Amino acid sequence: MRKILFRGKRVDNGEWTEGYFIERDTPEYHAYIVKSFEGEVTDKCTDILKFDIAEVVPETVGQYTGCTDDENNKIFEGDLIRNLEVYDDVSVVKYSDGEFVLQWKDSYDDSLSEYSVCSLLLDLLKVGNIYDNPDLLKWLDEEKVQV
Repeated sequence: MRKILFRGKRVDNGEWTEGYFIERDTPEYHAYIVKSFEGEVTDKCTDILKFDIAEVVPETVGQYTGCTDDENNKIFEGDLIRNLEVYDDVSVVKYSDGEFVLQWKDSYDDSLSEYSVCSLLLDLLKVGNIYDNPDLLKWLDEEKVQV
């Protein structure tokens, strides 16, 4: 079974954290990543005894695709991927039409192209993400791509 995993940038120190995603929207919206919890499950309820939880910047939350690159780095939404055979080809990982895709600007006709992430993860390397390394993907701002 595939593990549903998320990551987000912590509000308190700006570092990335991975775990389960939860959100609260009353009275204000807050996003959290729960790294782990200790609890007791009975037939009537689950008692949570201890949380390892961090508030994260909502815009940075991205889901794990279930795939890794050639160096076994986990690939998340918002990651930037470089094709090792075509060094100037940098793509962004996004969720589109029910699957995770790599999206890039085609240099031939300036159109946006998309391919399934897990079907293409051969000779690919994660080089950053759109939050920490926006300069690696100059066309992202031009096209206003939503991740």
